Amino acid sequence: RKRQREDANELVFFHGTSTDKARNILLHGFRSSPSGCLGPGVYVARDDKACRFAGNCKRHGGAAGARLKVRVNFYHPKYVPYDDQGWQAQGYDACRAVRTSWSDKMEWCLKRADQVEVVDVELVQCGAETCTACEP
Repeated sequence: RKRQREDANELVFFHGTSTDKARNILLHGFRSSPSGCLGPGVYVARDDKACRFAGNCKRHGGAAGARLKVRVNFYHPKYVPYDDQGWQAQGYDACRAVRTSWSDKMEWCLKRADQVEVVDVELVQCGAETCTACEP
């Protein structure tokens, strides 16, 4: 039986990247990362982590950053405390780690790029640690 979209869990998260990569995502959609602490997939996180990553131009290699607000959907998530490379082979379509070997902040990895939809974009200057939308 094919699952209906309304059966999915749907959450809003953020993705921090360079402006060039954000432009490419808007034109062509997300492309799964080939690797990471949670294996291949599309990585999303809470606003604060995405803002810091978008502002870290040295890390993402861009001249400026972008924070993408995204809607994600999944049916069968795995919840782990730390890195996990095997969740996809176990039949899960998403994985949430409380922290990873690269970060002490929570992040999600979605198995397929079509599970992630951009709903908003904010430009972030290099060196910024917060975004306008996440300031109190």
